[in-house]
Amino acid sequence: MNILERIFDEDDKLNMEGRILYAEAMHLSKVGELPKKLIDYIWEDDESRLAVAELYELLDAQTVQENPHIYFKQFMDSNSLVSIDWNNLDAVLEDILRTTLSNQYTPNRRMERRMALSLKTSNKTLQVTQPEKDAICVQQITFQFSKATPQSYRLLLQNSEEEEIEEFEVPANSLQFQISIQDEKKYPTGLYYSTLLVDRTPISNRLYICTEQDAREMLS
Repeated sequence: MNILERIFDEDDKLNMEGRILYAEAMHLSKVGELPKKLIDYIWEDDESRLAVAELYELLDAQTVQENPHIYFKQFMDSNSLVSIDWNNLDAVLEDILRTTLSNQYTPNRRMERRMALSLKTSNKTLQVTQPEKDAICVQQITFQFSKATPQSYRLLLQNSEEEEIEEFEVPANSLQFQISIQDEKKYPTGLYYSTLLVDRTPISNRLYICTEQDAREMLS
């Protein structure tokens, strides 16, 4: 999806992302780098021009400089790529990645049935609150629990072919457990399933792992 498809709806109306993009361009002195269609629209539409002016005042200049819209990556020096907080993706970027990945990978039917069964028989003693279903994980996966684990548990990570990628041990008294997935050979971009073995009730979930390079390409 190119930038114009993202910022203009089916009725050719500019959305909020487009207004924010223009306001950020003003902070970055890169209005001239914006698509001509966007520039023309802002100057021809009084409501959008007023909204952009308000957004310009609301946006923090330093924040924009440090983490601008992904669109501006192409205009930056190759040695200073746009800094993105991969562990706290904003809703827009995460939705773009999720849509792209869901179109590329087919869920495993047996794993999906296992996941559905685990939801129906959810463990009342312990619940996995994060990651949520279809979460986008770049660089690391952070598991959060509804309360401290009363004992140690096995945690399995499988790919969409049901191949076990790795097994972990979540220590007792854990409220959070993190897995580093920066090894791109071991954790290539794709669809995965996590399963926490709690007593006789496995808690399974579906998530996407995406390498940083693939994520940047999808967002460009």
